[in-house]
Amino acid sequence: MASGIASESVSAHSIAARLRPTYAFGVATIRGDRIRERRLAHELTQQQLAKRIGISQGHLSEVETGADTIGRETLARLVEELGESTDFYQGLSGMPHELRDFENVIFDSLPKSVKRELAALMREDPEAVRDAAAVFAAHLERLSKRRKKPRQKR
Repeated sequence: MASGIASESVSAHSIAARLRPTYAFGVATIRGDRIRERRLAHELTQQQLAKRIGISQGHLSEVETGADTIGRETLARLVEELGESTDFYQGLSGMPHELRDFENVIFDSLPKSVKRELAALMREDPEAVRDAAAVFAAHLERLSKRRKKPRQKR
């Protein structure tokens, strides 16, 4: 068998075999909000995604709300269906790939003094930074809704 990524077939089993050891008895710690976010981005219902990854809709609902978790094989199927990485769904890495470029544009546009202050705040009070990001996100949502409204003729 040839070595290298190009020659390796990707399957739920091969992905699961390469997962980091962040499991207790084969069960992953999962960020359900991220699953929901990606499911909605793919315009899937819980029923549709659950069927594709081989679990019940009720179980998926519990995973999305944080009441339950999934095993490594199911996590691997989830990655195949929704993209991203296992680290993303386990909360070990940042944001969805669509937003990474946006994040870079925003961060790169900040003055160095603001970047330093942001880094200090993240160490001292990450919740405050998350709150500020939520305010920013709400403002972007309002701008987006305003942009989508048809202009009224005068």
